[in-house]
Amino acid sequence: MSAAAPWWAPRVLSPGEATDWLVGAVAVRVTRHALDWEVSVRRGDEPEVTTRLALADGGGQVTVAPVLPAGTILVCPPSPWVLPPGRSMTCFPAVPFFLRICVGPEVAMEVPSRAMRRAWIGPTTAGSLGHAWVADAPTRPGPAEPDLVVVPTELVHRGGHTWTLTRLPVPAGALRLFAAAGRLWAPEVTVTITDDDGPRVSAVADAAPVEAGAAIALAEPRRPGIHAFAERVIEGLLR
Repeated sequence: MSAAAPWWAPRVLSPGEATDWLVGAVAVRVTRHALDWEVSVRRGDEPEVTTRLALADGGGQVTVAPVLPAGTILVCPPSPWVLPPGRSMTCFPAVPFFLRICVGPEVAMEVPSRAMRRAWIGPTTAGSLGHAWVADAPTRPGPAEPDLVVVPTELVHRGGHTWTLTRLPVPAGALRLFAAAGRLWAPEVTVTITDDDGPRVSAVADAAPVEAGAAIALAEPRRPGIHAFAERVIEGLLR
């Protein structure tokens, strides 16, 4: 018996047919009508939201696939890390992604796998809009959750003073996306801490992390390079 297709595999509908996805707490139903498409989304106990889309038939193909946000996600651990000077460590925060719904090659909409708060990241006049996500940053991957992406993050403290890390920048738009070992993974991110700049993203790997084992690539970066994500993370700028 062949293995079941992953949930992000394309599906083909004839007029009058519908198909369903359940990713974590997000339920998606796509219905193909004779002249349009209907998408219904429900998250947990929230009311269902239905949208009618005037799209081409796309050959009847519909895809729901994971993609990371284009901006930075600030992970806010309930228990912050305290790093003495010269200390390095690796943690494994897990962040939400977006479910990209496509009809043929056309993107119909994107739905977050979990609700995140919008946040302004960086100086008031030179920052960018991203997301804030309250979650632990454990020293090993937690239990697999279908609606989260694990982002291995190396913290390198090069400053001369003890640093309390309450905000961990994850450059989501610069990361590839992989599937392996029953979960979604991003490449390793290096965050360097200095006395002058605080925590900044200093490197982003290209390959799947070693913890993932044999992995398949699902999505390329939405904003390649880390230049757009090297903002200083300043207390009080999270809004």
